[in-house]
Amino acid sequence: MDVDDKIIGMTLAGLKEHMTEQHKVLDEIHTEGIDECIVENASRELVIKLRFMQEEYSTVGFRKLVSAIDITREYNLDKMKSYFMSVASHELRTPLSSICGFSELLLECPDSFTADEQKQMMLSIHSQSNVLASIVSQLLDVSRIESGEPMQSDMQVRKLDLAHFLEGVVSCLPSAEREAREINLDVIDSCAVLGDEGFLTRVFSNLLSNACKYSSIDSVVSVRVSSVRKGGRSMGLVEVIDQGIGMSPGEVAKAFEKFYRADASGKIKGMGLGLHIVKELVQAMGGSIEMSSQKHIGTTVRVYLPDGKGEL
Repeated sequence: MDVDDKIIGMTLAGLKEHMTEQHKVLDEIHTEGIDECIVENASRELVIKLRFMQEEYSTVGFRKLVSAIDITREYNLDKMKSYFMSVASHELRTPLSSICGFSELLLECPDSFTADEQKQMMLSIHSQSNVLASIVSQLLDVSRIESGEPMQSDMQVRKLDLAHFLEGVVSCLPSAEREAREINLDVIDSCAVLGDEGFLTRVFSNLLSNACKYSSIDSVVSVRVSSVRKGGRSMGLVEVIDQGIGMSPGEVAKAFEKFYRADASGKIKGMGLGLHIVKELVQAMGGSIEMSSQKHIGTTVRVYLPDGKGEL
C-alpha cells in the first residue's frame, strides 16, 4: 500500500498524526545528507495532498449532513401523512355513517316512522351532508395550498358592509354548533371592507364554529367590529372572543399550523386544518390574522381586512 492509499479514508485527527510522522521521515532524510531541495519538494507535495484530503473530507461530511436532513424530512412527512390519514378517515367516517344509516332506514321501512321522525332523519342527513362537504372543501383547499396554487385565482373582490355581512354569518351558523351558546355582535364602527364574500363566509364560519366548540355550554361568544389603523393603512377589524379552554403561548404559536389542535384528547371534532386555511384566505384578500389566549380564560382572534372606503 503506498502513501496515497494510507491517506484515503483517514480521519482529520489521523491526518495530523500522519503529517507529524511524515515530517519525522523528512527530518531523518535531511540528517542523512539528502539535498534540501528534495526535502522541500516532498514537504510541499505532502501539504498539497493533505489540503486535498481535507477538502474531500469536508465535502463528504457535508453530503452526509444533507442526506441526514433529507431522511429526517422524509420521516416527518411520513409521520404527518399517517396522522392526516388517521384523522381524515375518522372525520369522514362519522358523517358518512349517519347519512348511510338514516337513508337506509328511510328507504327500507319508511312506514315504520312518523312524519316527524322522518323529518328529523332528513334533517340529520342534511346536517351531516354539510359536515361532509365542509371536510372535502378543507381537503381541497389544503391540496391547493400545498401545490402552490394561488388562492386569489378564485377570488372576486368587492366592497362589503362588515356588520351586515357578519349578521348573516351568525344567523346561518348551524344550531347544532351553537347549542345554548349566545353570540353577541358588537358594532363599534360601521365600516366597509374589500374581500371575497365566499372567502369571508368560510373565515368567520370557521372562527365562530371554533369559538363555540371550545367554549362551555351557556357561555358567550362576542364578535366585535371596528375600524383601525394598522401598518399605516385603514383596516376593518373583526374580533371573535370566546370564554373557552384557552391556550398557552406555545400553543398559540402553533395554532395556524396544519393538523395542530388545541384539544389533544380528540373529544372535540376536527382535522386541525381550519385555522391554517383561514390564515391563507385572509392573506389572499390582503389582510392579516392574529391570536391571543389565556389558559382557562378564553381566546381572541383578530382579523384585519382592507378598508373599502372610496374603493370599487
